[in-house]
Amino acid sequence: MATLREIAERAGVSRGTVDRVLNNRGRVAAEKEVLVRKIAEELGYRPNRAAKGLALRKKQRRIGFVCIRDPYCPYYDKVRSSAEAYAKELEVFGVTVHPVYYTLAELQEEKALCRRILSMDMDGWVLDGFTSAFLPEAFRKEEREIPPFASFNMNHPDRKRVAYVGCDYEQAGRLACGLAALLTEEQGEIGVLFYGSHSLQSVNQRMEGFRAEMAERYPEMQIAFQMSCPYDAANDPSAEKIVQAIEEKPNLKLLYLVNPGNYRICRWLQERMPERKLRLITNDLVAGEQYDMIKDGVIAATICQDPEAQGREPLQLLFEYLTYGNAPEKDWIRTELSIKMRQNC
Repeated sequence: MATLREIAERAGVSRGTVDRVLNNRGRVAAEKEVLVRKIAEELGYRPNRAAKGLALRKKQRRIGFVCIRDPYCPYYDKVRSSAEAYAKELEVFGVTVHPVYYTLAELQEEKALCRRILSMDMDGWVLDGFTSAFLPEAFRKEEREIPPFASFNMNHPDRKRVAYVGCDYEQAGRLACGLAALLTEEQGEIGVLFYGSHSLQSVNQRMEGFRAEMAERYPEMQIAFQMSCPYDAANDPSAEKIVQAIEEKPNLKLLYLVNPGNYRICRWLQERMPERKLRLITNDLVAGEQYDMIKDGVIAATICQDPEAQGREPLQLLFEYLTYGNAPEKDWIRTELSIKMRQNC
């Protein structure tokens, strides 16, 4: 394997110049940079990853990991546990991962959450889909350069972003439509429920995919209604509007719960309207209580998007970038979509 000294001798420059070129440190004259890179390629130079790992350990890098932690968002439980496990692996390289967890209520206080995060001095950040939508701009408003960051779960591009790790929500919607077609024999009415705002990226893009697939392949299926549902149906009178909407549609065969909440609306509907025997499909079913709903037949099927990868891979990509200067080949690392039902849950 070629060494820095060999490259320096061939190029007629110092080892320091070669180091600056190959590790993107400092300025080097353009013609020298081109020459060094050409010779390095000809000699098959590869960076010494172990040595760079030891160098990083001495630098004591700090990475902030921002993620929601709320009982109404069980999907992120596995994201966080996966990130915490990988953070322990990074400790050997002197990398400390600092978790920044917040609730739905804290998310509503966006300015306070921004102040909390901006007060931390990090070499890089991993941001969830909610905070990646507004944090980069918050740094810039304070005239501070945001460190390199990776994001997951919702795709908000930014020039400082190293990579995004997440599923294709439009494809997830198409997959949900295919499931709905199987469960309804490709005909009949479908009700759509979602938590929060229908403009949320995960809701909007899934529904775009669902409607497109339905228009292309299943003309005898139709969406009867699309409604927001409360986080706690048993104690929120607004849930009765869903019951009313279902009662007004005697041909309704299936409900599609688009985005994750705590899923208790599923069991509540079964108990509230046992005679309807509605089929339910959902997304992102990962926690114990929700798995029980699949095993009990309350939920017919769910579409998962690999939360473990969304916790681990943004940290891994950012670590590679900070350590070796390696940017991923693709800006979007797609996580796998999979279907879970009673038989494989």
